[in-house]
Amino acid sequence: MSDLERTILTLITYYDIFDYPLSLIEVWLWGYKLDARCKVLDVVELLQRLADKIEEKDGFYFLRGREELVSLRQERRNFGVEKWKKSLGVVKILRFVPFVRMIALCNNNGFLHTKKDSDIDLFIIVSGGRLWLARFLITLVTQIMGVRRYGRKIDNRICLSFYITDEALNIKKFYDKNNMYLYQWMNLIAPIFDVDKTYRRFFLENEWIKIFLPKAREWWIPESGVIRDSEWSRKARRFFEIFFSGWAGSPFLRKIQLKRMMRNKDSAIHEDNDKVVVNDRVMKFHERALPEYRPDSFI
Repeated sequence: MSDLERTILTLITYYDIFDYPLSLIEVWLWGYKLDARCKVLDVVELLQRLADKIEEKDGFYFLRGREELVSLRQERRNFGVEKWKKSLGVVKILRFVPFVRMIALCNNNGFLHTKKDSDIDLFIIVSGGRLWLARFLITLVTQIMGVRRYGRKIDNRICLSFYITDEALNIKKFYDKNNMYLYQWMNLIAPIFDVDKTYRRFFLENEWIKIFLPKAREWWIPESGVIRDSEWSRKARRFFEIFFSGWAGSPFLRKIQLKRMMRNKDSAIHEDNDKVVVNDRVMKFHERALPEYRPDSFI
């Protein structure tokens, strides 16, 4: 088996873990260390060579014997579309929150492959030096709206599990070079609200991903799938940012939020690892360790 064939088979095997068959374009774009010079027709030829291990149906490729994934993908896409629409309704309000600079869908929400009872994961970028205040306000707003995930309230709720500031856009420090999950997560962040081209800055700060995904590129999402800034949201955000500019309450908010986090004795915040990261530039709440999917473990 050639290195290119191994690359294609590794990718399809990886997504099989998530019950997700790939289209031809997805195989071409998402291939782990797939030669940047590789063309779509080259991928077609590679897939044909792997016909003893890979099948195709309705334009989707999957491991042999996994034909049911094609209909499952459509079913989960329908759920994903509904969750995407719901997230737009929430973000339409969150764009008024001061210091918010970007909101994106992430995890399975980013590529529309969600279960009916799953939550909606958001990745949020806020202004430097304002993380504690912005998180407090976002939490407050989503709680008042009745959409925040907490306790056993999970289905179709907004999960606020990952924040960074625009002073900490490069997130390479969280990545293990041998873990495919992390590169694919990074590649499939879907920005649905963006201020002052923050998403572009984020992408450029993380171009190191192209070492592993040479064809990684910025997302283009049609107008119907994003929330644009409006004159009223810009003015409201600006007003509150000026209002809070000299406010000295951030240390207080930091103290009460940390106290609440530490109260949870079962949280990974008490462990010596990076599952939960809490500081003035990053808040990452992944109570479970991220899954490790190493390319050499599939084939």
